[in-house]
Amino acid sequence: MVTLLLLDIGLAVGALCGIAGVYLLSRTELHADADPVLVSPGRRHWLYPAKFIRHAGIMPADVVFVYWPLKISLAMTMPLVLAELNPGASLWALVASSFSAFFTVDFLLWQRRKQRRQELQSSLSFFIDLVNAYLFSGTSMAGAFEKAGEFGFARRHPLAMEIQLVAREIRAGESYAMAFERLYLRTGVRELQRLAAVISVGRQAGASMMDTLARQAEVIRDHQEELNRKLISQKSILLLFAMMIVGLPMFAVIVIFPAVIKMTEIFQLLKGIF
Repeated sequence: MVTLLLLDIGLAVGALCGIAGVYLLSRTELHADADPVLVSPGRRHWLYPAKFIRHAGIMPADVVFVYWPLKISLAMTMPLVLAELNPGASLWALVASSFSAFFTVDFLLWQRRKQRRQELQSSLSFFIDLVNAYLFSGTSMAGAFEKAGEFGFARRHPLAMEIQLVAREIRAGESYAMAFERLYLRTGVRELQRLAAVISVGRQAGASMMDTLARQAEVIRDHQEELNRKLISQKSILLLFAMMIVGLPMFAVIVIFPAVIKMTEIFQLLKGIF
């Protein structure tokens, strides 16, 4: 009995450690002094999704020895805990709990990546306007990017972290096109790739960077407004669908059911007459 009790305590502690690991993984932030170069995009990392983890704002090298052990421990511990809490649980319930626990880390990373991309996209037009303001005041391009990332956003904002890395690469002698291309590889935000192409073409053509960035900010704002309208339309459709699901049973009970009863009574009267 003591052995079983210790086993139960060990399983519970293992489950709590797994949940705590998932929570700490979800709260991990990108360090500004971390290596900004992502692993070569031409290689396929199907055993360890380095690009997926980096898009979520976590350095892949920091969790390389945590990713798979955490997934396996959650998959093994969760069905055992469920079996201890509910001895009558079916085999399918145990398999489903193990399967869902195995992909918990990936789901949290996907949710974190989605939220991070939304923050980057929504802040990009403001960032470009701020860079333009610093350029108008006489600051260099690299200095404008660095100051806009440092003073325009909170310290933990994802765009502030990424822009600090871009500014350091530019100061180290990297070209703007390559620096922003790496920024796109680290974040997966398509607008950053377009911004890199615009800056590269503008510098090669000798165009005014302030005018170029101002037009790009307008394009990004128009695109963001279009995305917001699509999102509102999708939410409206979902809300209408939910109202239909709730309203149809009420309509059937209030309107259709009494009408059916009346029709039944009428047919019974007609049957009695004829």
